[in-house]
Order: sequence, then structure tokens, then C-alpha cells
Amino acid sequence: MSREAYIYPSAKVRVLERHLLSDADMTRVIDAKNPDIAFKAFNSLDYAGELLDLEAKDYRVAMSRKMSRLKKVFEKIIPDETLLRLLFLERDYYNIKILLKEKLSGSDFDTHLETTPGLIPVEKLRRYIIDELDTDIDPKIKNDINELRKTIGDDADPERIENLVDARLNRRNRRLAEKTRNKFIIDLYKMFADKNNLSIFLRARRLQKGKTWAAERLNDFGRIPASRFMENYEVADDTEFVTRLKDYFSNAINEGIEEYLKDKQIWHLEQGINNAIVEHLKSAKLIGYGPEVVVAYYFGKKFAIKNLSTIMALKFGEIEPTTIRKHLVNSY
Repeated sequence: MSREAYIYPSAKVRVLERHLLSDADMTRVIDAKNPDIAFKAFNSLDYAGELLDLEAKDYRVAMSRKMSRLKKVFEKIIPDETLLRLLFLERDYYNIKILLKEKLSGSDFDTHLETTPGLIPVEKLRRYIIDELDTDIDPKIKNDINELRKTIGDDADPERIENLVDARLNRRNRRLAEKTRNKFIIDLYKMFADKNNLSIFLRARRLQKGKTWAAERLNDFGRIPASRFMENYEVADDTEFVTRLKDYFSNAINEGIEEYLKDKQIWHLEQGINNAIVEHLKSAKLIGYGPEVVVAYYFGKKFAIKNLSTIMALKFGEIEPTTIRKHLVNSY
């Protein structure tokens, strides 16, 4: 991965970064009296072009349009196919998961599909998975779909489908991240693996799943060894294990740990790791040019969109601003 090839992409991204959400921007949306006023505030937040013909209830469509526009920009400026695949494969595998569930259950899952495109248009995935007609999709993804079909068989268990597809995506992400040979990118995807593993670990314990069940679902790519999770799986009090998460992340996780230990709500820890991820992304601001700049902006934008979506959802739920703020990831 040539660093010099990212001189122009980095310059382009630095311009785009100026329009990312600030804390003041989020405050304006959070403090709006109702969802309609909050949605109108988007007009001053670099989202005006995505709001045409939309109402407040359509906020997810606006967010999807923004990510679609970003994908088009990245397709033009990113010189490395490996990085492009790494950033956008997740959306394809999410749709594969949904379409496999639809195929096996006979139910219509169309509203659950990710409309923001990955590498493959949803229509092509639908043609290949639902209609079982050949189409020109990425050979590696096609192979994964075929292997998943064989493994799943006629078993329509949605949880099993989720786990099998996620395992395939995890392997793809690991290979692609390691192929970049870029420490910033590899560390980032290790943190994503840690967050997923922690969620599996805590939810499996809560649901009283067997130790083997949890072990089969853990991703061994994270910075936290899978063995650490297994050593603590049957320990009744998770206080020491959770407190030791500080050994693997920046201080940005501390508040999430403290809040989790008060009420044992898992989202606090997930939020804490997200904040630690944002701290990692911010380190790219000190880099003049390189793939780190592009990757950091991409995920900074994703977190900003996640925050806006969270704000709007809670606005519709008539949740107080102070509570809304607790559910937001730190700004990039």
C-alpha cells in the first residue's frame, strides 16, 4: 500500500472533514423541540442535498443517501482495491444475512435490507440468493454464499445464519486488514473484533449459553485474547474482568466501564469501546497523508451518522435531551 498514492485522497478528505458534525451541531439537533424541527436543522449540517422530498420520519433515508454519496467519492479517490473492499464489505454481508433468512423462512425481509450500497447492488444479491439465478458478483463473495448454503442447508434458524455469515465476514476483514500491512488499520479492526467478542461474551452469559456455544462464536483477531473471555466465562462476578478492559483501551472507555458496573447494561461498554475507537481514529489527524486519513474520516462519518440516527429515533420516542446525550458516541 503506497503512502504517496494517498496524497490526493488525503487532501480531499481534509476538505470533507470540515463538514463533520461538531458537538455544537449535535446540541442544536438534540435541543430541538420536536423531530420535525430537529430534522430541519440538518439543512445547516451538510445534509441539505439529502433532504429533498423527505420528512422527519424519513431520516434513515437521508442518512443512507449521505453514505451513498460518500461511497461514490471513495470509489473515485481510493487507489487501493483492498482498502475499498475492507470498508464496504460489511454492508454486503449484512444483506447476504438478511436474504438467506428470507430465502429459508419464506418471509419478506425486504424492509430490513441495507439500502446504502456495499460493493454489490442489492438487486444482484437478491437475484443470486433468492431467485437462484447466476449473476456477475464478486467471485469470492459468490463462493462464500455457496459455502454458506451448503453449511446452512434447510436450517432456517436466524441466529445460526447470523453467526455463520458473521464468521465469514470476520475472516474476510482479517485477511484484508492484514493485507494492508498498516498498523493503524489492523489495530482498528482488532478493536472492532474486541467489541463484537465482548458483546457475545456478556450476552451469552446472560442467556446462560454453554461455554462451548460462546467459544465457537468468538473471533480470535482481537487484542483481547479469546482465552481471556473463556477463563472468565463461568466466573459469577464479572467486575474484575470488566475493570481489566482498561488494559486494552484508552481512557475513553473508563466512563462506559463505570456505568456498566452500576447497572450492568451492556450498551455502556459498547459505547465505551466506540469512544475508544474514536480516540484511535483521531490519531490520524496527526498524519499528513496516507490510508489512515481516509479510513479515519470514513468511520468518523459513520459514527456521526449513527449519532444523528440515534438522536432522531429518541426524539420520536420523546426522550429527554440529557438521556439522548448519554447514548451518543464522542465526536471525531
